[in-house]
Amino acid sequence: MRKNKTGLTENVAEEHSTGDPAAGKIIFLPIYFVIRKIRRDCNTNMITRENIITAAEKVFLKNGYEKTSVKMILEEAHVVTGSFYHFFPSKEALFEAVAERFLAGYTERVTSILHDDSLGITQIIEGLFHELQEPADRYYSTLQADNLHWT
Repeated sequence: MRKNKTGLTENVAEEHSTGDPAAGKIIFLPIYFVIRKIRRDCNTNMITRENIITAAEKVFLKNGYEKTSVKMILEEAHVVTGSFYHFFPSKEALFEAVAERFLAGYTERVTSILHDDSLGITQIIEGLFHELQEPADRYYSTLQADNLHWT
C-alpha cells in the first residue's frame, strides 16, 4: 500500500501470470469519504424535496390549486425546474405529496391525543376539535378575500 500522486491509497499487486506489475494495480477510495458524500447528497435531496413541498403548500393555500403554476412554486422554493422534476413528475404528484405530509402530521397528532391516558373525555374532545379547527384557521388566514372560492 502506498499513496499515489493524487493522495489516494493504492494497492499495488503484481500480476504473476503476465509479469506486468501495472496489471494488478487497484486504487481504493477511502470508503469513509464515499459514504459521507452519499449521506450529504441524500440529506441535500431530502432538504430540497421538503423545501419544494413547503413552498407548494404555501402557494396552493394562497392561490388555490388551479391558479398555481409550477413556476410559482419554483420561485417560492428558490429551486430550478430540474430539481422539481427530479422529485415530482407533475404538479399533481406534488399536490399529493403536500396532502400526504399534511395527513401524516394530522394523523400523528390525533393519534397522540387519543392515546394520551392522562386526558379526560372532555380534554380529548377539545383536542380533537382543535386539530380540526387549526388547519381551517390557517387556510382562511392565508386566503385573500378575492381568492375565496367554494368548490
